[in-house]
Amino acid sequence: MGLIGVNRQPASRAKALVTTLLLTLSIPGTIEAVSLPPPTGPYQVGVRKYAIDYYNDHDPVAPNNISTAFLATIFYPTLQKPEGAPKPYLNPETAAFFEQNWHYSNGTLSSITSTVQEDAPFLEPESAADGLPTILFGPGGGGPPVEGNTILLSELASHGYAIIGIDHPFEQPFIRYPNG
Repeated sequence: MGLIGVNRQPASRAKALVTTLLLTLSIPGTIEAVSLPPPTGPYQVGVRKYAIDYYNDHDPVAPNNISTAFLATIFYPTLQKPEGAPKPYLNPETAAFFEQNWHYSNGTLSSITSTVQEDAPFLEPESAADGLPTILFGPGGGGPPVEGNTILLSELASHGYAIIGIDHPFEQPFIRYPNG
């Protein structure tokens, strides 16, 4: 992975985590709760999702060539420490969709948890040592959506990056908007 200016260690660690996770998930009949290790950076990680309304009447992948919204998921550094039990890595609807379509046993993806915190307070710019660079992330068509890349994106956010992931609803097989 070649992101300019990004320490390769977090990306390598994230790649190793994904490989271990996929190997664990590929063994039939082994469904146990899996808690992902916390990111390695100096910050905790928050996430927020926003439905962005817009109108495009020339969208080649949308029904009738008209699209009206996309989903922006922001991963960002925060100083707030996680409270309580780890939260699910994927929302239940997304986990169920991909379990069925990727032929995993029911409960496999929904059993994965993460320390990423929904709606945590943003890190104030003066609290960051090197500023807060922003990365735009597109998961590519066909899935998984931005949410399925939480391991990599939360690792980058824990090192001070803000990441805006953009899901186009007609390029992904399933997207859950914040309003359900």
